[in-house]
Amino acid sequence: MFTRGQASIDESPAVARQTKSAVIEGAWQAHNDGRRYYAPKFNSPEQRRGALADLGEGPVGNWAELIEAVEEYGFELVQWSTARNPQGHVCAYPVFRKV
Repeated sequence: MFTRGQASIDESPAVARQTKSAVIEGAWQAHNDGRRYYAPKFNSPEQRRGALADLGEGPVGNWAELIEAVEEYGFELVQWSTARNPQGHVCAYPVFRKV
């Protein structure tokens, strides 16, 4: 069993059940599959709302919480890039490596 912080890898994480986040479920699966890298896609808050809102300054949705949740499964953020999709919404492409 792997434990880091409050996360236990023996079963699906409670935080993933609560948020139903594909990112967190993917991190759990990547750990269980023994993968060295995990590269999810983060959608911007305006994309989830379906509006082209100006993000301005400050935190971007729940991206910090998603990074923290993935790192709870033994991964570390090593690369980050962003791009706009055809609708103009910003998406992030973080790459995490197993520590």
